[in-house]
Amino acid sequence: MINQRCKKAQISRMVLSDDTTLDNAKSVHLGASQYFWDFLSTSCEVVQADLSSLIDPVILNVENNMLCAEPTEMEVKEALFQFLSKAIWGQTVIQKLVSHEQGAFVSGRSIFENITLAQEMVHTFHKKIWGGQKISREKSVIFSSKLINPTRKRELLRVTGFKECHFPVIYLGAALVTGRLTSRIIDPLVEEIRKKVAGWKFQLLSQGGRLILLRHVLSSLPLHILLVINAPKVTLDLINSILANFLWGEVEGKRK
Repeated sequence: MINQRCKKAQISRMVLSDDTTLDNAKSVHLGASQYFWDFLSTSCEVVQADLSSLIDPVILNVENNMLCAEPTEMEVKEALFQFLSKAIWGQTVIQKLVSHEQGAFVSGRSIFENITLAQEMVHTFHKKIWGGQKISREKSVIFSSKLINPTRKRELLRVTGFKECHFPVIYLGAALVTGRLTSRIIDPLVEEIRKKVAGWKFQLLSQGGRLILLRHVLSSLPLHILLVINAPKVTLDLINSILANFLWGEVEGKRK
């Protein structure tokens, strides 16, 4: 059985494309080798189909022409200015170009404030005379920084004749401080409210009268100050407690 299968698997005769007949094993072997050598070594030109028409264009022809065109002078200027602004802002160069006196670059401050101040200053130039108020040396003081030269500070005090003062200080009813505003600085305002409440006759006022008094008299006292300063929460809670105690008739835990 095995010999029969081997005989059936053998090629005893082969006809080439030019009608040449190979009828022995050696010629069949050489003819087969030469055929596959010629077939595999021959390069065939493959024509590939153009599939670009099947893909939808993402960029239109007008946009493509605009991107491929040379940039204009204005576009170059805008790109250069944007690059310089970003480069300067992220480096220490901005501190050398802009002085500390430029209030428009202060964080949290609007540039419109400086514009308003500049307009007011320009309007004063058209006045014929300035105010005739005389500066009082007794009422005027000088506030100086901790970084000022001691010799220069003494010279300023000697020339002006003013006294030296330190923060915090009360100006127009509001506390001027350097740094964080604490409840201790606003204690005089709280005590003033407490004294006014203690001086009112609770029994002579109805609850509606006390409410009107709190709204139109007492509340107007701290409003103009609390609107311009960032008062601590503990101070606001204390003022609300004083007002509530007066409204309900209690002072220091006792009924008035």
